[in-house]
Amino acid sequence: MNRITQHIPSFVETRDDSRKSGEFTTLEELFAVPFVAKWETEPNFLKWSKSDTCLMAEFSPSEEKPAGTHWVVGFLKDPSSVDLPYWVETEMQRARRDAWNRGDQSFKWQDREYPV
Repeated sequence: MNRITQHIPSFVETRDDSRKSGEFTTLEELFAVPFVAKWETEPNFLKWSKSDTCLMAEFSPSEEKPAGTHWVVGFLKDPSSVDLPYWVETEMQRARRDAWNRGDQSFKWQDREYPV
């Protein structure tokens, strides 16, 4: 039996540890965990992937976010037993992240300005 524990970003303040968790043995069971399942209903949801112990939700590029976006959904107890592709940061995503970390409000990609 594997387990996923919800990721709550550090900028979200909670009064207690309100992270949810769920147990699963198959991908179908993992994707049926309520806090996981809701991500598939978000606009531009593309696919699931994993990075180390993280379950990642990936989203298609859009006009506002041409690099696409990705979110850490939760932490997997045994990621080796979860048959998902590994998340790989694209060059454009890396440029966007670097701009964000520098505190820039936008970044330039292929001679076009984008919001961070």
